[in-house]
Amino acid sequence: MNMKKTIKRRLQAGLCLLLVLVLAMPPAVLAANTFTTSEEGIALIKDFEGYRSMAYEDNGKWYIGYGVACGQYDYPEGIDETFADQMMRSVVAEKEAIVNKLIVSQNIDLNQQQFDALVSLTYNMGDQWIKANAGYRLYNYLTDGISKYSELDVISAFGTWCHDSASGQVVKGW
Repeated sequence: MNMKKTIKRRLQAGLCLLLVLVLAMPPAVLAANTFTTSEEGIALIKDFEGYRSMAYEDNGKWYIGYGVACGQYDYPEGIDETFADQMMRSVVAEKEAIVNKLIVSQNIDLNQQQFDALVSLTYNMGDQWIKANAGYRLYNYLTDGISKYSELDVISAFGTWCHDSASGQVVKGW
């Protein structure tokens, strides 16, 4: 009988500890495991990239479908839109993991549209803006609390990440 009480008490203590740990977690930690790009976010990426059935070169790199990196001769017959969509979503999932890691590690609270925008940025431009950490305004805005900044500030931080078409250099103004 004593053994049953001991097991029951340990189980209750363990459940209480688990509850305390879960309640102590920031909302971003709890949400990040299920944060995925919405269908509106997918459509945004598709609109930016455009669909191409055959591989194409851009600045010495080869892409196909909705801007997915490939080798020059990887798809000699091209691909259809369904396969292009599957390829793109696979890469989007990789970018989601990168953005989710950032929001969890820095306790960043985002809404769905903000998450979609960050995934789109990361899909299109890469994750340098995260790797550089405090070197860019957007990173600082996110880690400082995005709600402290105006919509115009955030748009400016996004817009500053661009390439000088003549030199191919990234303008690092964020």
